Amino acid sequence: IWPDFRKLRLLHVLDLKYNRLSGPIPSSLSEMVSLETLDLSHNELSGIIPPSLVKLSFLSKFSVADNQLYGVIPTAGQFLTFSSSSFEGNNLCRYDVAPCPSGQDDPLGTWYGKSNKDYTGVIAGVCFGFVFGIACFIGIDRYVWTF
Repeated sequence: IWPDFRKLRLLHVLDLKYNRLSGPIPSSLSEMVSLETLDLSHNELSGIIPPSLVKLSFLSKFSVADNQLYGVIPTAGQFLTFSSSSFEGNNLCRYDVAPCPSGQDDPLGTWYGKSNKDYTGVIAGVCFGFVFGIACFIGIDRYVWTF
């Protein structure tokens, strides 16, 4: 979706469903201040729903169903008025659509690529392998030069 769509400030309906669009939803769409309908359903969009879209105060119809979106659905502005069918077919969460993962203070942390995994063992293994490789190289180098 072209970020330059933001220049279409007087546009009331943007219907891009079933177009095989991919990539993220640009946050610049929030500058389309007259938008009443935004349908991005049945594409291959990925990433999050930009929180800035809550600025679209005239938005009465919205759908991102059947994409590859993830994260928390915005809960401000008009987004509380959209039914769960507007978001189905994604990995999205909101209290009335799909509960966000329990036990996580920040569910977006995991979705944004942050992880709670401990990589200490991997780092230690890589460091040990590097030191061992250098030691072997030095040992072989000294052995070759003594003959």
